[in-house]
Parts: sequence; structure tokens; C-alpha cells
Amino acid sequence: MANDHHASVLIGGYEKITIDGINKTYDMVEDLNKVKNDEEFWEIFNRIEASYRDIEESMTNYFDLIKRTGGNPKNCSLVHELEHGLYCLDEKYRAITNIVEQYS
Repeated sequence: MANDHHASVLIGGYEKITIDGINKTYDMVEDLNKVKNDEEFWEIFNRIEASYRDIEESMTNYFDLIKRTGGNPKNCSLVHELEHGLYCLDEKYRAITNIVEQYS
């Protein structure tokens, strides 16, 4: 039983890291529109790219734990939040991914 609780805490932590990361990183994407020179652009882009890697790692860990604990990744709270949540995470995540893919 303690293992299930530990897994639940980890899953919740990864979900929070992912959601917070997407919101924080999207703010940086918005900041790209305000840059005044290439140096500023690349400084912000490098932070976006690093944060994107953290989000991807967190999501991977989240979905791995969901599967290992017998959950259904397609039916979990993070997917629900991404697809139907109040924060438009799916749109923000796509915008982040597009920027990273465009300039990497």
C-alpha cells in the first residue's frame, strides 16, 4: 500500500512539473515576440529548449509510472488537462514544440 501512495505522489509531482513547465515555457515563447536582437532571441530560445527537455522528461516519467501502476495513459488526468483543461495546455505545448523544432 505504501508503494501505491509513493507512486501516486510521484505521478502528481510529474503532472505538476509538466503543467507548470508548459505554462512557464509558453510565457517565454511569448517573450520571443519582444526581443530586440539576435542575442536576446537565442538567450530566450535556449531557456525554452532546456525547459522543453524538462517537460518531455517529466511527461515520459509520468506516463511510465501510470503504465507501471496499471493505469491507462489515454485516460489519465494529465491527458484530460492537456485536451480539455482550462489552461489551453495543448495549444501552448504545440506552440513550444513548434518553436523548438523550428530553431533547433
